[in-house]
Amino acid sequence: MDWRAALAFLGALGGGIGLGFWAQAIEAKKMQWLADAVGYLAIAVFVAGLVWTSLLQRKEPGRFFRKKVLPELRLALEPLQPSRAELGECLRRLEKYRYRIAKIVRAEDITEGVK
Repeated sequence: MDWRAALAFLGALGGGIGLGFWAQAIEAKKMQWLADAVGYLAIAVFVAGLVWTSLLQRKEPGRFFRKKVLPELRLALEPLQPSRAELGECLRRLEKYRYRIAKIVRAEDITEGVK
């Protein structure tokens, strides 16, 4: 879990719990309709935060690749001067063997940084 997903999870947890306690405090003051509304809002915030966390978790490998691996890959390929067609063929072969890198990167992404 990267820091963005962790922050989203903590926000969902803290927001849901905080709004839940606020709903109980409102209920004690005999404002039942407002307590119900805040209670539903707490559930919605919690569920939305969990959905956001799961989306961030799913996208984390791509962010890591573009931030850490792609610059190094471009530097390594720079002396070779590969064409887009060559890189595309390499990625197709990697996809055939079910390597995850073939799903994360496109040939255009690599050739943008290679001069």
